[in-house]
Amino acid sequence: MVVGLHPMPSRGSLDDNGRERRSLLVSGTGAAGILAGLGLALLWWRLLGRERTPEAAAHVPARETPAREQALDGGHVTKAVRFSLLYVLPPIWLASSLGDWACHRYSRIEKTAGVKESVTHLLLMGEMALPVLATVFLEITSPVILMMVAALLAHEVTVYGDLRIATAKREVTPTEQMVHSFMEMIPLVGIWLVSVLREDELRALLGTSSRAPDFSLRLKKQPLPISYRAGLISAIALFGAVPYAEELWRTLRVAARR
Repeated sequence: MVVGLHPMPSRGSLDDNGRERRSLLVSGTGAAGILAGLGLALLWWRLLGRERTPEAAAHVPARETPAREQALDGGHVTKAVRFSLLYVLPPIWLASSLGDWACHRYSRIEKTAGVKESVTHLLLMGEMALPVLATVFLEITSPVILMMVAALLAHEVTVYGDLRIATAKREVTPTEQMVHSFMEMIPLVGIWLVSVLREDELRALLGTSSRAPDFSLRLKKQPLPISYRAGLISAIALFGAVPYAEELWRTLRVAARR
């Protein structure tokens, strides 16, 4: 007598599979946590390591004039925004990407949504990486701001398509949904910080300034340290491109066997 069409796997195989999936999730989440921790440690180190100039240490005025206080506050805001763009946002973005990859691996994407969804993940990575690299190497002029806005819109459209594919083929866990929340907010936060940093250019672009917008594309007059540029590109490759490339390779290999 045939009881069912599909034989039930043994309890041992279910337990082994569950342990393997939990191990993958924990390892991926742990790696993302380590990366985020390194970013926060770098932030703390930079804050503690700031040295005051001898002139500032020798002469601390008891009371600043309002104009000077305002200038100092403006300088602090600019430094804080610049620091956030360079040292806070990239670690959070890459940690989220690594966590997202771990969630995909946990849900066995190669056996569910497959190559189609994996390709959209690489596309999402490129849509984020392009404006990041543009702000690192180029002066933030109107074309760069417009490119950031276009990348944000394209990213949201791609996210929608990605979710349509994923939810129809595999389980999207609450953890993965929370990771997606971070990944969707990071481009918006980046645009906001750039808008604060280059308010004059944004006003010109929106037509609320007396000057015309700068539509030129040019390299930064004062490039960022080469160590930072090399480190950022290496981090994007190691924690972003390589995991998603591995995911695509894994899905292609499974698809070829079918």
